[in-house]
Amino acid sequence: MEERDEGIVLRHSWQRVALLSAKKGRTEMLLFRKKGPYKLSCGALISYTQKRGSRGLAVIENMVIEHMPLVWARQDIYFLHYLLELCYYFIPVASGGRHIFILMQQIYRNFKAFESTLCKKIVLCKLLSHLGVMPEQEPFQSCAHLLLNTPIDNIGITDLELIVEDTLDEWLTWSVSSHPYGKWFKAMPSLLKSEAQ
Repeated sequence: MEERDEGIVLRHSWQRVALLSAKKGRTEMLLFRKKGPYKLSCGALISYTQKRGSRGLAVIENMVIEHMPLVWARQDIYFLHYLLELCYYFIPVASGGRHIFILMQQIYRNFKAFESTLCKKIVLCKLLSHLGVMPEQEPFQSCAHLLLNTPIDNIGITDLELIVEDTLDEWLTWSVSSHPYGKWFKAMPSLLKSEAQ
């Protein structure tokens, strides 16, 4: 019998689903609906088995929606989309990413703690640090080192005095502008635009 896996839905359109899988990292799969439509949303945590499709792409089977982050989406849908967008664009398909799945689970568990804009930026830059995405200059390297060594559940309650918000803004701006598909990002530019106003 096929072993079950878990995944966070990063994006879906028609039958194609981009997942951050607990076992395989970033992956793309097909989902065929047999009994009516699934209410599948970005950010949903699902469990499933998979089989190999006729064209080589994996097919999701026996899917169960384990958690829908509806409360978080009501609380701050933009922050949820920032996280999903970073994972979708910065983790290449089939490159692994199990540690990012674990980090995302930790963020999900502590979601309510990240109310301030500064906390959100810190979490986003922590995610970028784990992905190895940062400018080479010293302030960013020091900030990344600090973030990598700070547990996620301390971010909302610890005053990280050594982190300058301007550094985080520059880091996020650099991440979007230097990415080859940065012009297609939807969520992150809205965060940066709202900060500029």
